[in-house]
Amino acid sequence: MQALYKKRLAKLAKYLEDHDFSDPECTFGFATVTDNVSPKHPCGTSACAMGLMPLVDPDEWYYSFSESRLTGQVSPFVRLLNSKLDCIDNCAISYFGINYKELWHLFYPDRQKPDRYGGKQVGRFATADEVAHNIRQFLKRK
Repeated sequence: MQALYKKRLAKLAKYLEDHDFSDPECTFGFATVTDNVSPKHPCGTSACAMGLMPLVDPDEWYYSFSESRLTGQVSPFVRLLNSKLDCIDNCAISYFGINYKELWHLFYPDRQKPDRYGGKQVGRFATADEVAHNIRQFLKRK
């Protein structure tokens, strides 16, 4: 793994470690950082770490909103700046220099492979510290 990708993952781990997500006004969730109008609701999955990327690296990531043509519901999304990649998974794979199995290990609940990548299993209610720990353990093996 290239040094740039390691640095980016380490920066995300540090952000997760340095912020207190236990406060009800600062839940570890995508909705917290994209929606200041509706009530806050905790997400709690490790995928929330990807939803924080515009705060971690605002020069590379941004928030936007998309309206469903079918339902009219407006939903937030996160993307890389200056990229034509169409989903956050592909953006994360490109930005962090990882593959799908590594993405699932780092950012999806109940998809960890600790024997292969380090860290531990985390479920739907993973904490930011648990996700940061898995990132740090992953980096030790790279």
